[in-house]
Amino acid sequence: FFDNWELRKNCDIKFQENFIIKFEIMQRIEHLKVLNIFHTYIDSKDLNKLKYFPNLTHSKISYVILDNDGFDMSECKNLQELKIHFTYQKSIEDISFNDDDNDNAVNYAENIHWPANLKKLSITIHNIKNLIQNFSIRLNILRKIAKPLPPSIIDLCIDISYDTGGSGPELYSISRDDILKISGLINKILTNNLENLKLKGISRYNYKIGKPLIFSAINFPTSLKLLSLNDFILDYNFINLPNLKKLYFEHSLFDSDFKLPVSDEILIEKCTFKDLSFIPSSSSKIEFKMCTFRKVPSYNGDVTNVVINNCRIMEQPTNNVFQFQQQLQMNTQRNNNNHNGNSSA
Repeated sequence: FFDNWELRKNCDIKFQENFIIKFEIMQRIEHLKVLNIFHTYIDSKDLNKLKYFPNLTHSKISYVILDNDGFDMSECKNLQELKIHFTYQKSIEDISFNDDDNDNAVNYAENIHWPANLKKLSITIHNIKNLIQNFSIRLNILRKIAKPLPPSIIDLCIDISYDTGGSGPELYSISRDDILKISGLINKILTNNLENLKLKGISRYNYKIGKPLIFSAINFPTSLKLLSLNDFILDYNFINLPNLKKLYFEHSLFDSDFKLPVSDEILIEKCTFKDLSFIPSSSSKIEFKMCTFRKVPSYNGDVTNVVINNCRIMEQPTNNVFQFQQQLQMNTQRNNNNHNGNSSA
């Protein structure tokens, strides 16, 4: 399938089974603009060969074995969007870093060179079906790429979530220190030029087993306009993001002291609240969807901008009326009546 690449503008390479291919390109292919490689492995050093596609603008690649030599994509001048899945070669034992191995980690990061003009980057580090589940491998891969992104990147997604199928017992070995290490490595990657940031934590569905990422350990750039967090423990009550337009939380646990940041639009889906005592009144819309409250929220302020869909309270039987929703409806009706009365006057 390499023979006629010079005639292609788009190319999808798919295999039925996972195996390693040797990615060889011996000449420049001017016409190719989109390259997608699925369901196979390539060595990270083969990413260097994408320079032979000088007009490449979009690419999705899975899976890339991140070896110690890293990769250099700096010559892909026109590449605008890149989605890449990092993994490891199961036949080679991954190197384990200690806290004192910072020099090694720095050296590996120096070998990582992203496209110079890239706008949108999605990085996924997750287990692959039928491979050994090992959290330390994830941590080591993240260490190897932990360096500031090119200033051109304004849209970033980092996904280190587990495939929960068959991996439950191993998740118990993850400590809070490990979670904080992940947060520190993510902080090294983030830059002040980011406008859209999506982070996916460690366990997709189970907070007790998965120990999601700790919110307060992440230093979010103030330049953000969109922030999406999946699988987090939201554990403190202040964050200053003055440019934020849209905020999205999913599968996260809200601590009792957490206060929702100010954002034009807030969507909270499948999350659990210990309490809810503050809602930003300046937001145009705040929607709670399929959320669980451990008790009736103590917030009793303005709710004209709040929408609640299919939520429940743990301290009540599920067939009871959601009291908080009743309160919201009553307050909304009262505010509407007051507004209509003032208008008539």
